Amino acid sequence: MGAKYEDAPDMAELAQEMIREHELDAGHGARIKYLYKISKKSTFLGKCARATGAWKHLTDYDFIIIIWKDWYVEASPAEQHALVFHELCHIEALEDDHGMAWALRKHRVTAFPEEVRHFGFWNGPLMELEKAAQESPK
Repeated sequence: MGAKYEDAPDMAELAQEMIREHELDAGHGARIKYLYKISKKSTFLGKCARATGAWKHLTDYDFIIIIWKDWYVEASPAEQHALVFHELCHIEALEDDHGMAWALRKHRVTAFPEEVRHFGFWNGPLMELEKAAQESPK
């Protein structure tokens, strides 16, 4: 039996607080559906996807954020915040000739721990990550 899904109103409330607090692009009016994935196992903790084509027509959402519920309910509030924030960061508001347009932002950094261990923060995105880590509130 495959995964099931359920609405996640508590995650939606947390996301709205974060959008306001951090002035995220999603705050430009993106319509987002928040769902929990109900399954014994998952290949992801969270996922943000564009609602396009027939899904956009049927739902009128711009994005769907799905979080694996088993992980989420066991996670600390800080971990929950970090994952929801991460997924919201995938939403990018773009201005075009017709007004607001939406895009799915890709990760700026793709790296392996061994790569950083052997070569350090050797490229632009890794250097940005190093700087952000130094400025981190922790």
